[in-house]
Amino acid sequence: MRVDYKKTIVKIRTELGLSQQGLADLLDVTFQTVNRWENGHFEPTKIAKAKLEQLMKDKDIAPITEEK
Repeated sequence: MRVDYKKTIVKIRTELGLSQQGLADLLDVTFQTVNRWENGHFEPTKIAKAKLEQLMKDKDIAPITEEK
């Protein structure tokens, strides 16, 4: 199972009531980085993925996975 980061990041922001800037601040990345993730232009780095996974674990948010 592969995480669909584009959809998962939107889900995290929605469930936590965060703007793209708010999530960027939480993850210590730029607004543009979060925007590019959500638009599917880039995928998070290994470090960002680890931060996202920890955030999801802490907030009990399940990732969205890609279908084959």
